[in-house]
Amino acid sequence: MTELDVAFTDFALAVECGVFAIACARRAHSRLRDAFTAVFALTAVAAAAGGVVHGLASDPASLGYRVLWPTTLLAIVGSSAALALGALGLLGADSRLRRAVWFVALAVGAAVLLGAQSFALAVCAYVPASLSLAYAFAKRYRRTRKGRAAVGATGLLLGVAAGGLQQWSYTPRPGLLSPNAYYHLLQLLALAMLFAASTDRDAFDPQTG
Repeated sequence: MTELDVAFTDFALAVECGVFAIACARRAHSRLRDAFTAVFALTAVAAAAGGVVHGLASDPASLGYRVLWPTTLLAIVGSSAALALGALGLLGADSRLRRAVWFVALAVGAAVLLGAQSFALAVCAYVPASLSLAYAFAKRYRRTRKGRAAVGATGLLLGVAAGGLQQWSYTPRPGLLSPNAYYHLLQLLALAMLFAASTDRDAFDPQTG
């Protein structure tokens, strides 16, 4: 197995997000339940596929890589769209913005299928969606002073910062921990914070609180 630290941290993300997705799906139906469930479920898919790529199919010429790497990117794009839709739901935005999110997600997904398979493309999809939801949580916190909204915003900003560090190939322990593995460790914390924010039942209804 190659890139052990990257593969194992990817698999840890997959397990964490799978548990979070199941927990969200079991909640009573609400406007934002499906968005949060999709964020965690698709992130779990992306992490599981990415773990197999980094651990067992890192050769771009292999069939596993050609199938699983685009799957990873498409799942991240889908998760990013769910983040954006969650932000719009929390802000009470109209349907035109929702349609725009779907259009952009489909366009980026088509680019992946046509051969644009740099991880930077996934980062470009994830960052604006994360910032949008962070803004929605921050706005809710200013209105309600509920701590979980602040935790959610902080977690999303941590995820964006982690992506920046990964793109700059930063790790605090060179030779022991790769930049990708360090990115995954930060994401484990960031996604746990997002899940904590999603447990605020009032946050699922923008009209309450």
